[in-house]
Amino acid sequence: MQSISTLYIVQASFARIEQCLVELEHLIQPQDAVILMEDSVFALSLPVENHPMEKLQVLYVLESDAHLIPAHLSTLVNIINYVDFAQMVQNAEKVITWK
Repeated sequence: MQSISTLYIVQASFARIEQCLVELEHLIQPQDAVILMEDSVFALSLPVENHPMEKLQVLYVLESDAHLIPAHLSTLVNIINYVDFAQMVQNAEKVITWK
């Protein structure tokens, strides 16, 4: 896995997804990574103009949430297991959880 400066773990409720994306857009840098979890995976279904994800080299979703990824976007997302998730948290310089 690549070196990660800041790892953003997004666990926002469906009602807060768009607001979280707007906030993230102002914060994320190319060396950062985002893990979408639970309802926040639905962010992938939002219109492109609402996505800060194009700034990212890599976007992650847990295996347990992968069924929420729209089929046409599945190639843009890296699916990880809990061991990968733990390693990412351990190796990132900074971890921020977004709810």
